[in-house]
Amino acid sequence: MGCMKSKETFPFPTTLDIDKLHESEEAFIPDDSSQYRTPSPGEQQQVQEVKKLPEPGAVIGALILEFADRLASEIVEDALQQWACENIQYYNIPYIESEGSDTTIN
Repeated sequence: MGCMKSKETFPFPTTLDIDKLHESEEAFIPDDSSQYRTPSPGEQQQVQEVKKLPEPGAVIGALILEFADRLASEIVEDALQQWACENIQYYNIPYIESEGSDTTIN
């Protein structure tokens, strides 16, 4: 008998369904869509104007670099400030060197 849910159809497409989907899509694609059309002179001028604009990636890259540099400087300042505070707090505690691992504690 089994569970009722197991008898329901699988809600996700199977590989067979995907193949059928691709076949139906190919029927709607016209053949002349792959032909190349030469742009008119007005369109060529618009393309050249677009090429003259600065690349957004370069502007964004410069902003990210500036932000990263500023953030790194803040991190270094905070670390030095924290080290200075800790150093002042514990400066009078003497440093004890260990004599090595060959000594045993009795």
